Amino acid sequence: MLDCDSMPLKLKPYLQKALPEVKFLEFDPMEDWPCNPNPIFIDTVINLKKPKLFTDIDDFESASAKNLSVHGFDFYQELKLRQKAGLCEKYYIIGVPTEGDVKKIISEIIFMIRLNSLLN
Repeated sequence: MLDCDSMPLKLKPYLQKALPEVKFLEFDPMEDWPCNPNPIFIDTVINLKKPKLFTDIDDFESASAKNLSVHGFDFYQELKLRQKAGLCEKYYIIGVPTEGDVKKIISEIIFMIRLNSLLN
């Protein structure tokens, strides 16, 4: 994994502690896609300054298309295919910046999750 794509891994232990009712999984989009029919993904989006919630794959793609890593491209393509096949009806993508204050980013993600009732 590239360092610029590692923010979600840096956030994971803090998010797991703050939201113990949520199971945070690391996965490879081409190998071990989560079984949850309504997943919440956290992925790095180059050029974001703070976390942003995406509820549409096309919005996510347009925000990151010019800057997708191979990992990001795989994720986008797999989600698009699953959506077309009806395997992933509803999903959320929380885009995070490549760098920044981890505690501030965590706080913003938790606020976003609770504000949008993503855990219900």
